[in-house]
Amino acid sequence: GERSYELRIAGTWPPTAITASASFARVRVALKKPVTGWQYDGETATTIIDIPATSVRQRLSVHITFPKRDNTLIDGIGGKIARLHQAMHTLEGTWEQGWAPDLLIGAAQTGHRVTLKPSSAFDEYQKLAREWPDIIKTVDTLDVSRTAIDAALAQIRAVNQ
Repeated sequence: GERSYELRIAGTWPPTAITASASFARVRVALKKPVTGWQYDGETATTIIDIPATSVRQRLSVHITFPKRDNTLIDGIGGKIARLHQAMHTLEGTWEQGWAPDLLIGAAQTGHRVTLKPSSAFDEYQKLAREWPDIIKTVDTLDVSRTAIDAALAQIRAVNQ
């Protein structure tokens, strides 16, 4: 029989290369179908690799090359982006008095942009880190109820920066 696999590797940068091979009786062979399917979840910094169906009698080897980048930019990125979404929704609840500021909305969409274009991950996550203090300042000075501001700030500040 054959079995296909989906590998999920969390807390990574988008890979620069992925290769897979199978071996049987110590003889390495290329897969019938090469590994061509992979995607990157920018919301959680997770690489997702689809391994095509391979005989269960063969040993499968997968080699992934990741770029050398500043991993502090992706540490906890899933929580950061989720908190930005929460803060955005909190402030959207102040309609008609106010709305979530564009800076917060743009920051909350970081993961989605990275998912659509994984090669932008480093620049996008770097921009998010750079804008973090401005996001807090912008939210703190909104002309909406202080209760909503404090709730949104608590969500944003709960993230270790």
